Amino acid sequence: ATTGLGGNIPRAVAFATSGQFLSQVIGMAAAGLAGSVGAPPLLVLQSVVLAFAAFTTSRLPDAHPAPRRGPKQSPLADVREGLVAVSKNARIRALLIFMFCSGVLFMGVFMVLFPILIRDYYGGTAFELALVNMCFFGGIGTSSLIVGHLRPIKRQGRTMLLAMVNTWIVMLGIHFGPPAWAVNVLALIWGLSAGVSMSQSRAIVQEAAQDEMRARILATFQLGMMGGGPIGALMTGFIIQWVGPLNAVLVPVGLMILLWSWAAFLTPIWSIEALPPRQPDRPLDPMAD
Repeated sequence: ATTGLGGNIPRAVAFATSGQFLSQVIGMAAAGLAGSVGAPPLLVLQSVVLAFAAFTTSRLPDAHPAPRRGPKQSPLADVREGLVAVSKNARIRALLIFMFCSGVLFMGVFMVLFPILIRDYYGGTAFELALVNMCFFGGIGTSSLIVGHLRPIKRQGRTMLLAMVNTWIVMLGIHFGPPAWAVNVLALIWGLSAGVSMSQSRAIVQEAAQDEMRARILATFQLGMMGGGPIGALMTGFIIQWVGPLNAVLVPVGLMILLWSWAAFLTPIWSIEALPPRQPDRPLDPMAD
């Protein structure tokens, strides 16, 4: 993917992230029609799109990975190898912990709190919920696209952390129960910030990984980042039951401030900068243990 972009991994990551989330805006728009056309036609449409995606994916050319030494390993051995590689790299290890904890704190808010807020507090329907999702995912896709067209960001870690500060502002704004249109604006701001932090975190991981280990390390990173979502969703559900949806947002904000401070002052994340283009088989990042 980076060949056509002059080997620029951050730009390739930004464009891939943009395409991923801007396409979800189309899906959210279709889901917003559930109230008028019903769920069955939308599920049929989803099945057709997934079948088409499976067909096009099967037509992709084979990759040409670096030759492996020894016999072919089992998938579990590959997973273990990816975990070991992550644990030995200081920048990826700290970033994985940070993104996992961020997923616990904020993915649950998005997955659980927003639907309850739209339904119970604002009296919205599937259309209003789809609109909030479109603003959020559209923000991610738009900011990622902009990042891809700009000059490569040198201070990747600092940019990622500063972008995540906007998340606190969004959560605090929701706490005060603004009008429905303001919730959409806040969701858009959150998405714009998330697009920056997401593209930078993925770029950091891909740049720091060896060519032959990049897929396994990135898969481990994605698993850690997304794996926090179900945990956060469960926690958010209980918190909403105890204190209500508007007050529930204050819990992840407070915990996120502590997590952000740890990442900024006690880990190498703040000082992470973009690595220069390298040749295959370059050793892992010098920040590794």
